[in-house]
Amino acid sequence: ASAHHLRRPPWTDWYGALFDRASAVLAEGPAMEARLHALGAPVDRTRVIRLPLGIGDLPSPNEVAHLADRGAQLPHAVVLGGRFVEKKGFHVAVEAFARAFPSGPERLLLVGSGPEEARLRGLVASRGIAPRATFAGPVPIARFARHLQEACVAVFPSVTATDGDGEGGAPMTLPLAHRLGVRVVVSDHDDLPWAAASRTPVVPEHDVEALAAVMRSTVRDVREGGSAHREVLARAAEEVAARHDPAALLAAREAVYDEAVSG
Repeated sequence: ASAHHLRRPPWTDWYGALFDRASAVLAEGPAMEARLHALGAPVDRTRVIRLPLGIGDLPSPNEVAHLADRGAQLPHAVVLGGRFVEKKGFHVAVEAFARAFPSGPERLLLVGSGPEEARLRGLVASRGIAPRATFAGPVPIARFARHLQEACVAVFPSVTATDGDGEGGAPMTLPLAHRLGVRVVVSDHDDLPWAAASRTPVVPEHDVEALAAVMRSTVRDVREGGSAHREVLARAAEEVAARHDPAALLAAREAVYDEAVSG
């Protein structure tokens, strides 16, 4: 809903016909909802409903607090996961990692694949961090969850791509990281700050220096542990568990469907 070509024919005609017929239009977050409004979606028929988080057995918020003690043993400092496309901003995060940890034992884990992979591998090599960077490839969600738990910080550095494409909604890997007891850092792009738990660090998109500083300080907090770190993890897990409860979101979605049918 964000690339430049969607704002001209024939896409404008197709979206216009769709919105004329639709009884309801659902969005994952307010930024995506605003994009749909700009494309012509009727304001009185749009609704924001989060996606449910029901992926396997997730730890309880109380269990999450105890995961804080794993920090010193985690093999990776930072994990990036998703499609390797420009809007994910992984190139920004790789550069930030290189500046935050120019030397030392800290490692970077990249999970996924896509058209930006060659660019990312080239950046990793040119910045001299190839020996400390692992490309894990695309994996099933259960294995991805394990990869998240192997890192101190999950970074979501999305940016607006050169063709105007944006994140729009919120990637489900973000609340998944919170629920698994992993610290999170996001850019201020689209719905990411809205989707993240409170007290999650937010940096301006494309700002390498700001991201490097937050990366470094958050990894240090995780490695050191302590009561403040445990509180951040537990509170984040509680927030996303409530926001993404499958039963509550099913009821909210069914209410929209019922209204659309009866209308």
